[in-house]
Amino acid sequence: MLVLASCGPRARVPARLGPADGPEPPVLYLGARLLHPGVRAVTLRPGERMSVLRLPVEAGRIVPPAAVRRRPDDVFTLVVAGDTRIELGGGTLMRARRTHRTTAYVAPQRPGTYRMRLHRSDGPPADFTILVLTPFEQKRHGILGGYRIGD
Repeated sequence: MLVLASCGPRARVPARLGPADGPEPPVLYLGARLLHPGVRAVTLRPGERMSVLRLPVEAGRIVPPAAVRRRPDDVFTLVVAGDTRIELGGGTLMRARRTHRTTAYVAPQRPGTYRMRLHRSDGPPADFTILVLTPFEQKRHGILGGYRIGD
């Protein structure tokens, strides 16, 4: 009888083992605002920058979440676990520079769809799609890329 009592609702394992209170990686920020975890596609104009920030993960959460800071020339910041390997496909995003925690990518001048696959050692890969838009300035007489969009 004593054994059953100790396994009751009072004997719970803590939901998180460490002090981390950040979101689960990977996450996407627009400026300093965290986007919905289901967002897996972003739009960039040709030449715009997006950074991938690698942070430590403790108990499945990013540590520390306050480390995400928007750089003035970045549109989006993608935060991943420190051990994440990035694979690019479906075209080429240009890698601008890399430090020990940050990799900056620049959208190519050619509009199109680009894929970024994130491989983590402890989970399935996550896919992000980067859509490089056609500049609005290419619109002629209300038509852009063969589609009538009006004025």
